Amino acid sequence: MKHFVLDPDRRVVEADLLTWGRWVATCENREVARTEVGHLLVLTLFAGIDISLEDGPPAFFETRVLDGCDELECLESGSWDEAIARHEALTERWTCWADCAWGAAQPALARHSR
Repeated sequence: MKHFVLDPDRRVVEADLLTWGRWVATCENREVARTEVGHLLVLTLFAGIDISLEDGPPAFFETRVLDGCDELECLESGSWDEAIARHEALTERWTCWADCAWGAAQPALARHSR
């Protein structure tokens, strides 16, 4: 298994196991982005390994939408910039979903509170 770190310009660089272990233990930037959307969390992290499950380009970052119990969606990315773009896209998608769900729930909540 190959290991990777981020250089000062946030580029993915292959590293030997010892270098990778030190980097993971001391790095402060494995978390790329974190956004709360209502009760959901959109979280993007640098994995430090190639997490791609299929043939194709490598993936070193993952963006997950979490609701506290379950993972609702997960996207993989190969670069910091792509990870940021996917984080923003999932944040927008789930913000729209949360807004729609809240709007749809309002009449039922109003009836129930009477």
